[in-house]
Amino acid sequence: MSHTLRIIVLGLSALALAACAQLGGQDGSGQDTYKVAKSTMGVPSDAHVVYFKTGSAELTTAELQKLMLTATKAKGASAKVLVSGHTDGTGTSEKNEALSAARAKAVADLLISAGVKAEQIKAMHFGDSRPAVQSKAGKPAAKNRRVEVQILR
Repeated sequence: MSHTLRIIVLGLSALALAACAQLGGQDGSGQDTYKVAKSTMGVPSDAHVVYFKTGSAELTTAELQKLMLTATKAKGASAKVLVSGHTDGTGTSEKNEALSAARAKAVADLLISAGVKAEQIKAMHFGDSRPAVQSKAGKPAAKNRRVEVQILR
């Protein structure tokens, strides 16, 4: 992680912790279990979604902020966190698989750096096989360049 990104993460972590202190935390006990429903289209309604530029696994400042709030919720819940990387249809299947894996890893790494335990996180990637929306006339859909984060209780 670059020095600049670490500074941003630390600053956003402080903001997220302040938000958590205002909202209060929620402690879980026992073992969390979860199921992943097979879906071919759309985004789960309970997912926190961050978006990416074409061909990139780098998070923008706005997406970092959204992710830090998600990290606060995941830490407070002591829940399992499912991270699912996706791409649009631009490029080959092999490149999209690698890019979706890189996106999922970037999000998982940021969640860990924000205090979510690595044991809580399960990262997966799907390339372009699970679009959120259909592309129009061969144009890639921006909403498909995403990572979904689900906090499973």
